[in-house]
Amino acid sequence: MLNKITSISMTDPVISVIMPVYNAAQHLREAVHSILFQTFSDFELIMINDFSTDNTMSIVSELAYKDNRIKSVKNAFKKGLPGALNTGLATARGKYLARADGDDLLRPERLQVQFDYLEKHPHIALVGAGYAPFNEQGNRTQIYHETSSVILAWKCIVNTYFCHPLIMLRREVYEKLGGYPDSVTEDFAWFSKITQNYPCVNIKKILIDYRESPGNYSHANSKKIAHAGEDIRKDNCRFYFQNDSLHQDIKIFVEHGEAEIAKLFPLLRAQHLFCSYIRKQYSLFCFSPPLLQFYRYFFSTIIVSILKIFKKKLPLHRLHHVYSKLKNFIQN
Repeated sequence: MLNKITSISMTDPVISVIMPVYNAAQHLREAVHSILFQTFSDFELIMINDFSTDNTMSIVSELAYKDNRIKSVKNAFKKGLPGALNTGLATARGKYLARADGDDLLRPERLQVQFDYLEKHPHIALVGAGYAPFNEQGNRTQIYHETSSVILAWKCIVNTYFCHPLIMLRREVYEKLGGYPDSVTEDFAWFSKITQNYPCVNIKKILIDYRESPGNYSHANSKKIAHAGEDIRKDNCRFYFQNDSLHQDIKIFVEHGEAEIAKLFPLLRAQHLFCSYIRKQYSLFCFSPPLLQFYRYFFSTIIVSILKIFKKKLPLHRLHHVYSKLKNFIQN
Protein backbone atom coordinates (compact mmCIF):
# COMPACT_ATOMS: atom_id res chain seq x y z
CA MET A 1 0.00 0.00 0.00
CA LEU A 2 1.20 3.53 -0.75
CA ASN A 3 2.40 5.60 2.20
CA LYS A 4 -0.35 7.77 3.63
CA ILE A 5 0.05 11.51 3.19
CA THR A 6 -0.52 13.22 6.52
CA SER A 7 1.01 16.68 6.13
CA ILE A 8 -0.85 19.61 4.62
CA SER A 9 0.78 20.58 1.32
CA MET A 10 2.02 24.17 0.89
CA THR A 11 1.71 23.85 -2.90
CA ASP A 12 -1.13 22.38 -4.93
CA PRO A 13 -3.16 19.80 -2.98
CA VAL A 14 -3.29 16.20 -4.15
CA ILE A 15 -7.10 16.08 -4.00
CA SER A 16 -9.69 18.79 -4.62
CA VAL A 17 -13.01 18.02 -2.93
CA ILE A 18 -15.86 19.88 -4.64
CA MET A 19 -18.93 20.63 -2.53
CA PRO A 20 -21.74 22.74 -4.01
CA VAL A 21 -24.12 24.02 -1.34
CA TYR A 22 -27.54 25.62 -1.54
CA ASN A 23 -29.55 26.31 1.62
CA ALA A 24 -27.57 23.53 3.31
CA ALA A 25 -27.19 25.07 6.75
CA GLN A 26 -28.96 22.31 8.69
CA HIS A 27 -26.36 19.57 8.17
CA LEU A 28 -23.43 21.51 6.73
CA ARG A 29 -21.10 21.56 9.74
CA GLU A 30 -21.49 17.82 10.29
CA ALA A 31 -20.81 17.09 6.62
CA VAL A 32 -17.72 19.33 6.50
CA HIS A 33 -16.31 17.85 9.71
CA SER A 34 -16.48 14.39 8.14
CA ILE A 35 -14.18 15.73 5.42
CA LEU A 36 -11.78 17.67 7.62
CA PHE A 37 -11.12 14.61 9.78
CA GLN A 38 -10.22 12.31 6.92
CA THR A 39 -7.18 10.06 7.41
CA PHE A 40 -5.84 11.61 4.17
CA SER A 41 -5.16 15.29 4.79
CA ASP A 42 -3.53 16.71 1.62
CA PHE A 43 -6.68 18.14 0.07
CA GLU A 44 -8.56 21.36 -0.51
CA LEU A 45 -12.28 21.61 0.09
CA ILE A 46 -13.93 23.93 -2.43
CA MET A 47 -17.33 25.03 -1.15
CA ILE A 48 -19.46 26.72 -3.81
CA ASN A 49 -22.36 28.63 -2.30
CA ASP A 50 -25.00 28.71 -5.03
CA PHE A 51 -26.77 31.90 -3.92
CA SER A 52 -28.25 30.42 -0.74
CA THR A 53 -31.00 32.32 1.04
CA ASP A 54 -30.40 30.86 4.53
CA ASN A 55 -27.25 31.23 6.66
CA THR A 56 -25.20 28.76 4.58
CA MET A 57 -22.72 31.46 3.56
CA SER A 58 -21.97 32.51 7.13
CA ILE A 59 -21.31 28.86 8.08
CA VAL A 60 -19.01 28.43 5.08
CA SER A 61 -17.10 31.60 6.04
CA GLU A 62 -16.80 30.44 9.65
CA LEU A 63 -15.47 27.02 8.63
CA ALA A 64 -13.05 28.51 6.08
CA TYR A 65 -11.66 30.86 8.72
CA LYS A 66 -10.90 27.92 11.02
CA ASP A 67 -9.27 25.65 8.39
CA ASN A 68 -7.18 26.98 5.52
CA ARG A 69 -7.88 23.89 3.43
CA ILE A 70 -11.40 25.23 2.84
CA LYS A 71 -11.81 27.54 -0.15
CA SER A 72 -15.04 29.51 -0.21
CA VAL A 73 -16.58 30.46 -3.56
CA LYS A 74 -19.82 32.43 -3.84
CA ASN A 75 -21.83 32.47 -7.04
CA ALA A 76 -23.09 35.93 -7.98
CA PHE A 77 -26.36 34.36 -9.12
CA LYS A 78 -28.01 30.95 -8.79
CA LYS A 79 -26.42 28.62 -11.34
CA GLY A 80 -28.05 25.38 -10.26
CA LEU A 81 -26.18 22.18 -9.43
CA PRO A 82 -24.40 21.64 -12.79
CA GLY A 83 -23.24 25.26 -12.90
CA ALA A 84 -22.03 25.17 -9.29
CA LEU A 85 -20.16 21.93 -9.96
CA ASN A 86 -18.46 23.45 -13.00
CA THR A 87 -17.43 26.46 -10.92
CA GLY A 88 -15.79 24.04 -8.50
CA LEU A 89 -14.06 22.08 -11.27
CA ALA A 90 -12.67 25.28 -12.78
CA THR A 91 -11.35 26.36 -9.37
CA ALA A 92 -9.81 23.00 -8.40
CA ARG A 93 -6.02 22.57 -8.31
CA GLY A 94 -5.72 18.91 -7.29
CA LYS A 95 -4.37 15.95 -9.21
CA TYR A 96 -7.57 14.13 -8.30
CA LEU A 97 -11.08 15.62 -8.17
CA ALA A 98 -13.58 14.32 -5.63
CA ARG A 99 -17.24 15.09 -5.00
CA ALA A 100 -19.05 15.67 -1.74
CA ASP A 101 -22.45 17.02 -0.69
CA GLY A 102 -23.37 19.30 2.17
CA ASP A 103 -25.51 16.80 4.04
CA ASP A 104 -23.72 13.45 3.70
CA LEU A 105 -21.15 11.91 6.05
CA LEU A 106 -17.89 10.56 4.66
CA ARG A 107 -16.30 7.56 6.33
CA PRO A 108 -12.87 8.64 7.70
CA GLU A 109 -10.91 6.53 5.19
CA ARG A 110 -12.87 7.59 2.08
CA LEU A 111 -10.22 9.83 0.45
CA GLN A 112 -7.33 7.53 1.36
CA VAL A 113 -9.00 4.42 -0.09
CA GLN A 114 -9.86 6.08 -3.40
CA PHE A 115 -6.47 7.80 -3.66
CA ASP A 116 -4.69 4.49 -3.11
CA TYR A 117 -6.81 2.80 -5.74
CA LEU A 118 -6.16 5.40 -8.44
CA GLU A 119 -2.45 5.44 -7.66
CA LYS A 120 -2.26 1.66 -8.03
CA HIS A 121 -4.45 1.48 -11.15
CA PRO A 122 -3.27 4.19 -13.58
CA HIS A 123 -5.58 2.96 -16.36
CA ILE A 124 -8.72 3.64 -14.26
CA ALA A 125 -10.12 7.14 -14.74
CA LEU A 126 -12.83 7.32 -12.08
CA VAL A 127 -13.58 5.36 -8.94
CA GLY A 128 -16.76 5.14 -6.90
CA ALA A 129 -17.70 2.95 -3.94
CA GLY A 130 -20.54 1.54 -1.88
CA TYR A 131 -22.82 3.77 0.15
CA ALA A 132 -25.18 3.54 3.09
CA PRO A 133 -28.39 5.57 2.63
CA PHE A 134 -30.14 6.71 5.80
CA ASN A 135 -33.05 8.97 6.68
CA GLU A 136 -34.27 10.92 9.67
CA GLN A 137 -36.21 7.88 10.91
CA GLY A 138 -32.94 5.98 11.24
CA ASN A 139 -33.61 3.50 8.45
CA ARG A 140 -30.35 2.27 6.92
CA THR A 141 -29.27 -0.02 4.15
CA GLN A 142 -26.12 -0.68 2.12
CA ILE A 143 -25.84 -0.37 -1.65
CA TYR A 144 -23.04 -1.65 -3.85
CA HIS A 145 -22.95 -0.92 -7.57
CA GLU A 146 -21.19 -2.92 -10.27
CA THR A 147 -17.39 -3.09 -9.91
CA SER A 148 -16.33 -4.33 -13.37
CA SER A 149 -15.43 -1.52 -15.82
CA VAL A 150 -17.01 -3.01 -18.97
CA ILE A 151 -20.24 -4.05 -17.25
CA LEU A 152 -20.38 -0.57 -15.72
CA ALA A 153 -20.05 1.05 -19.15
CA TRP A 154 -22.89 -1.14 -20.46
CA LYS A 155 -25.14 -0.35 -17.50
CA CYS A 156 -24.37 3.37 -17.79
CA ILE A 157 -26.17 3.30 -21.14
CA VAL A 158 -29.46 3.30 -19.22
CA ASN A 159 -28.72 4.92 -15.85
CA THR A 160 -25.97 6.08 -13.54
CA TYR A 161 -24.33 3.35 -11.47
CA PHE A 162 -22.15 5.59 -9.33
CA CYS A 163 -23.05 7.34 -6.10
CA HIS A 164 -22.45 10.90 -7.31
CA PRO A 165 -21.12 12.51 -4.08
CA LEU A 166 -18.70 9.60 -3.73
CA ILE A 167 -16.76 9.68 -7.00
CA MET A 168 -13.09 10.57 -7.47
CA LEU A 169 -11.54 11.06 -10.89
CA ARG A 170 -8.30 12.09 -12.51
CA ARG A 171 -7.93 15.76 -13.40
CA GLU A 172 -7.06 14.96 -17.02
CA VAL A 173 -10.52 13.43 -17.53
CA TYR A 174 -12.11 16.81 -16.84
CA GLU A 175 -9.49 18.61 -18.92
CA LYS A 176 -10.24 16.41 -21.93
CA LEU A 177 -14.01 15.96 -21.69
CA GLY A 178 -15.05 19.20 -20.00
CA GLY A 179 -17.46 19.61 -17.15
CA TYR A 180 -21.08 18.81 -16.40
CA PRO A 181 -23.81 19.49 -18.99
CA ASP A 182 -26.66 21.80 -18.03
CA SER A 183 -29.16 19.08 -17.17
CA VAL A 184 -31.11 17.85 -14.14
CA THR A 185 -29.43 14.50 -14.82
CA GLU A 186 -25.97 16.05 -14.96
CA ASP A 187 -24.40 13.02 -13.26
CA PHE A 188 -25.93 10.45 -15.65
CA ALA A 189 -24.93 12.51 -18.69
CA TRP A 190 -21.38 13.11 -17.43
CA PHE A 191 -20.75 9.53 -16.30
CA SER A 192 -22.07 8.27 -19.64
CA LYS A 193 -19.53 10.43 -21.43
CA ILE A 194 -16.71 9.37 -19.12
CA THR A 195 -17.42 5.63 -19.40
CA GLN A 196 -17.58 6.00 -23.20
CA ASN A 197 -13.96 7.18 -23.08
CA TYR A 198 -12.32 5.66 -20.00
CA PRO A 199 -12.60 2.56 -17.80
CA CYS A 200 -14.18 3.30 -14.42
CA VAL A 201 -14.88 1.13 -11.38
CA ASN A 202 -16.64 0.97 -8.05
CA ILE A 203 -14.84 -0.30 -4.95
CA LYS A 204 -16.86 -2.81 -2.96
CA LYS A 205 -16.55 -0.91 0.30
CA ILE A 206 -18.94 1.48 2.06
CA LEU A 207 -17.32 4.93 2.13
CA ILE A 208 -20.21 7.31 2.73
CA ASP A 209 -23.40 7.60 4.75
CA TYR A 210 -25.83 9.10 2.24
CA ARG A 211 -28.60 11.23 3.71
CA GLU A 212 -32.01 10.80 2.09
CA SER A 213 -34.59 13.52 2.64
CA PRO A 214 -37.61 14.86 0.72
CA GLY A 215 -35.81 18.15 0.14
CA ASN A 216 -32.64 16.82 -1.46
CA TYR A 217 -31.92 17.31 -5.16
CA SER A 218 -32.96 13.87 -6.42
CA HIS A 219 -36.28 13.84 -4.58
CA ALA A 220 -37.14 17.44 -5.49
CA ASN A 221 -36.49 16.88 -9.22
CA SER A 222 -37.62 13.26 -9.62
CA LYS A 223 -40.07 13.84 -12.51
CA LYS A 224 -37.67 16.05 -14.46
CA ILE A 225 -34.87 13.55 -13.85
CA ALA A 226 -36.94 10.68 -15.25
CA HIS A 227 -37.75 12.59 -18.43
CA ALA A 228 -34.21 13.84 -19.00
CA GLY A 229 -32.84 10.37 -18.22
CA GLU A 230 -34.81 8.89 -21.13
CA ASP A 231 -33.26 11.44 -23.50
CA ILE A 232 -29.75 10.57 -22.32
CA ARG A 233 -30.47 6.85 -22.64
CA LYS A 234 -31.49 7.42 -26.26
CA ASP A 235 -28.34 9.49 -26.86
CA ASN A 236 -26.21 6.68 -25.44
CA CYS A 237 -27.86 4.11 -27.71
CA ARG A 238 -27.26 6.31 -30.73
CA PHE A 239 -23.61 6.63 -29.68
CA TYR A 240 -22.98 2.88 -29.47
CA PHE A 241 -25.57 1.44 -31.90
CA GLN A 242 -26.28 4.33 -34.35
CA ASN A 243 -29.98 4.32 -33.40
CA ASP A 244 -32.12 4.41 -30.26
CA SER A 245 -34.66 1.71 -31.10
CA LEU A 246 -33.42 -0.56 -28.30
CA HIS A 247 -33.27 2.02 -25.54
CA GLN A 248 -36.23 0.61 -23.61
CA ASP A 249 -35.23 -3.03 -24.19
CA ILE A 250 -31.70 -2.44 -22.89
CA LYS A 251 -33.14 -0.67 -19.85
CA ILE A 252 -35.31 -3.72 -19.07
CA PHE A 253 -32.35 -6.03 -19.73
CA VAL A 254 -30.08 -4.10 -17.34
CA GLU A 255 -32.57 -3.32 -14.58
CA HIS A 256 -34.65 -6.51 -14.60
CA GLY A 257 -32.43 -9.08 -16.33
CA GLU A 258 -35.10 -9.84 -18.91
CA ALA A 259 -35.45 -9.82 -22.69
CA GLU A 260 -38.22 -10.76 -25.09
CA ILE A 261 -37.51 -13.54 -27.61
CA ALA A 262 -37.98 -11.11 -30.49
CA LYS A 263 -35.33 -8.82 -29.02
CA LEU A 264 -32.60 -11.43 -28.50
CA PHE A 265 -30.88 -11.02 -31.86
CA PRO A 266 -31.01 -7.20 -31.77
CA LEU A 267 -29.53 -7.35 -28.26
CA LEU A 268 -26.79 -9.71 -29.43
CA ARG A 269 -25.90 -7.30 -32.21
CA ALA A 270 -25.95 -4.41 -29.75
CA GLN A 271 -23.53 -6.14 -27.40
CA HIS A 272 -21.24 -6.90 -30.36
CA LEU A 273 -21.14 -3.23 -31.37
CA PHE A 274 -20.66 -2.19 -27.75
CA CYS A 275 -17.80 -4.65 -27.11
CA SER A 276 -16.05 -3.75 -30.38
CA TYR A 277 -16.01 -0.10 -29.38
CA ILE A 278 -15.08 -0.63 -25.74
CA ARG A 279 -12.31 -3.09 -26.57
CA LYS A 280 -10.58 -0.48 -28.73
CA GLN A 281 -11.33 2.50 -26.48
CA TYR A 282 -10.16 0.75 -23.29
CA SER A 283 -7.24 -0.97 -25.07
CA LEU A 284 -8.43 -4.44 -24.06
CA PHE A 285 -7.48 -7.73 -25.67
CA CYS A 286 -10.24 -10.22 -26.52
CA PHE A 287 -9.90 -12.35 -23.40
CA SER A 288 -9.05 -9.65 -20.86
CA PRO A 289 -10.81 -10.10 -17.49
CA PRO A 290 -13.17 -7.10 -17.86
CA LEU A 291 -14.44 -8.40 -21.21
CA LEU A 292 -14.80 -11.96 -19.93
CA GLN A 293 -16.75 -10.65 -16.95
CA PHE A 294 -19.06 -8.80 -19.34
CA TYR A 295 -19.59 -11.84 -21.58
CA ARG A 296 -20.44 -13.96 -18.54
CA TYR A 297 -22.92 -11.35 -17.30
CA PHE A 298 -24.51 -10.75 -20.71
CA PHE A 299 -24.93 -14.30 -21.97
CA SER A 300 -26.02 -15.63 -18.57
CA THR A 301 -28.73 -12.97 -18.50
CA ILE A 302 -29.79 -13.95 -22.02
CA ILE A 303 -30.08 -17.62 -20.99
CA VAL A 304 -32.03 -16.79 -17.84
CA SER A 305 -34.37 -14.59 -19.92
CA ILE A 306 -35.07 -17.53 -22.23
CA LEU A 307 -35.71 -19.83 -19.28
CA LYS A 308 -38.13 -17.30 -17.77
CA ILE A 309 -40.09 -17.31 -21.01
CA PHE A 310 -40.23 -21.09 -21.34
CA LYS A 311 -40.91 -21.58 -17.65
CA LYS A 312 -44.39 -20.22 -18.29
CA LYS A 313 -45.02 -22.93 -20.88
CA LEU A 314 -43.26 -26.00 -19.50
CA PRO A 315 -43.65 -27.87 -16.18
CA LEU A 316 -41.85 -26.00 -13.44
CA HIS A 317 -40.01 -29.06 -12.11
CA ARG A 318 -38.17 -29.51 -15.43
CA LEU A 319 -36.63 -26.01 -15.37
CA HIS A 320 -36.43 -25.08 -11.73
CA HIS A 321 -33.06 -26.73 -11.10
CA VAL A 322 -31.32 -25.23 -14.15
CA TYR A 323 -32.92 -21.85 -13.54
CA SER A 324 -31.69 -21.75 -9.94
CA LYS A 325 -28.18 -22.78 -10.96
CA LEU A 326 -27.93 -20.05 -13.57
CA LYS A 327 -29.35 -17.43 -11.23
CA ASN A 328 -26.73 -18.31 -8.61
CA PHE A 329 -24.04 -18.25 -11.32
CA ILE A 330 -24.92 -14.66 -12.24
CA GLN A 331 -25.18 -13.44 -8.67
CA ASN A 332 -21.83 -14.97 -7.70
